[in-house]
Amino acid sequence: MRAGALLVLAALTGLTPAAVAASPRAAPYADGERLTYHFYWGPLKVGHGTFEVRREKDGIEEFTVDVRSNGLIAAIYPVEDRLRSRFDPTRLRGLSNEQVRSEGTHRVWEQTWFFHDVGHGWMQSLLTGETKWFEIPAEGSVDKLSLVYLMRHKDWRARDRYRATLGSDRGVQTIEVRKLGTEIVTLDDFPPIAAFVVEPDPKYLRGFVKRGRVTAWVSDDPRAVPLKVLAKLPVGTVQAQLVKAEGVGAWPTGDETGK
Repeated sequence: MRAGALLVLAALTGLTPAAVAASPRAAPYADGERLTYHFYWGPLKVGHGTFEVRREKDGIEEFTVDVRSNGLIAAIYPVEDRLRSRFDPTRLRGLSNEQVRSEGTHRVWEQTWFFHDVGHGWMQSLLTGETKWFEIPAEGSVDKLSLVYLMRHKDWRARDRYRATLGSDRGVQTIEVRKLGTEIVTLDDFPPIAAFVVEPDPKYLRGFVKRGRVTAWVSDDPRAVPLKVLAKLPVGTVQAQLVKAEGVGAWPTGDETGK
């Protein structure tokens, strides 16, 4: 299986900068937040991943995701991926991103920069030497990883759908994300947590799988922590579940906004 299936969280939803600006809220995540997930393909545990936040001295935020396959899957199809994005929280748009992916025999090492003032981005592959300029929306652009955190800025109690825009050398993509409702989520490593359920337009999956459906559960509190993701794909069902949350204060049983 491809790392895309393991990294369903990083391919989830987000909001355009304009949508967030219309209803601003302080970042619900703190410097040093580290969320750990286990990934399952059907009943089989196939990997694990960590999502981390680091805030630089100038306020720029760096998001890092590490994903690794394990067990039998690692022996058959080893996956070792790292994604890193730099994000400007004051203007709610991406600055740059890097992806280093090793999936079976497939290798990718690409870096991308966004130059919002001139409406262009720049991509380079450090493996093939390929370089490319591409257009991005005038209001700014973000990558898939930044979208996960951008989503968490929004108070989903205010509205039930938003539009999201991704920019990359493979083209600009706009999707609609819908809130389906609220539920109580029970995970093995946490007490029951109130959550809201979101689902991106299936057309968002075109660069991921040819058909399928992705649903995400996010804690319905000031932290807005992604709790689990369920992806129904042609090759089966892939699920990500939160197993550990660090740097989140007493969440989910106490002060949700404490460090």
